[in-house]
Amino acid sequence: MDGRRSEITTGRSCEPEKWSISAGRSSGKTEESRTLNAYLTDLKTKVYEIHRQLVQKDEIITADIIRDRFLGKEETPITLVSVFEEHNRKVEILVGSKYTSGTAERYRTSLKHTINFLQWKYEVSDVPLKKINHQFISEYDFYLRAVRKCNNNSAVKYLKNLEKLSGSVLPTNGCLLIHFKL
Repeated sequence: MDGRRSEITTGRSCEPEKWSISAGRSSGKTEESRTLNAYLTDLKTKVYEIHRQLVQKDEIITADIIRDRFLGKEETPITLVSVFEEHNRKVEILVGSKYTSGTAERYRTSLKHTINFLQWKYEVSDVPLKKINHQFISEYDFYLRAVRKCNNNSAVKYLKNLEKLSGSVLPTNGCLLIHFKL
């Protein structure tokens, strides 16, 4: 993928003189060779299907990700609500030294609005961080102003709370750079 390789073993073997390097298959005519080639075709089909699913879900695609999915090793995605909750836990600990109780309350309210937005817009309780993009932020802004009826200053504060997370823990993989122009 993109000039990078990731290798796995098939757990099968072939006599070196029966292996076609150019075809990447057994060149023998025996039942054993036909079985091996059919197995390799099945593996290739599974890899293409994993690639298709990643493209369809608009996910990041690398050779290692395809290999890990093929092997059944999928990492648990980091989610917005879990990151927000961890952030708020730390803010609560620092109330009195770095943060005021009002700031902690603002973050709790911001988390509540975020959870309600996810339910309102997407009918989910959480979302992977990699799904947060410009459209997500725009929809959240609309929700705050139109559904929650927040005034401009409140909406901006809640969006800035999300921006605070973006500066510390949200991915900056080119799709999430929050800039506010009101």
